[in-house]
Amino acid sequence: MTVILESCDLESSLKMNFVLQSLQIILPKLERSFSEDTAAAVELAGLARTLIQNLDFTSSTFERGELGDFANDRVFQLFRVSLGGVHFLEAKSELREICYQICYRYLRAMAKIASKDSVLRRHSLRMVKTSGERLIEVLCDDAYAGPGT
Repeated sequence: MTVILESCDLESSLKMNFVLQSLQIILPKLERSFSEDTAAAVELAGLARTLIQNLDFTSSTFERGELGDFANDRVFQLFRVSLGGVHFLEAKSELREICYQICYRYLRAMAKIASKDSVLRRHSLRMVKTSGERLIEVLCDDAYAGPGT
């Protein structure tokens, strides 16, 4: 998938559909792999990071409508799963780092495209709040003692 995204000259709508369909396929596997196989979780999270980096959040795909709802839902689910990966008890620093990068990309894009009182922003904020103190503890521990890159 990475080779296709990086080296093929795909039309933007085709590329967007490819990324969204890929996310739909890997998200359940990524979420399940956090508890079953952390090595697979690192690989799948790396793929998800590549996919979200190749999304054009300013495209018309994210506007209202059926396709926009699908796109927003897929990307929000990736954000939700990545937050779970950040504060998963057995997550290695490599996995948390990739999850941080996915969350950062999502939050930065939402800050640019979503209005202040949009549903997307409210859902994102609610998701961070419901992650609770454990998320804050992990963030602080990683910032203070994490290996960093």
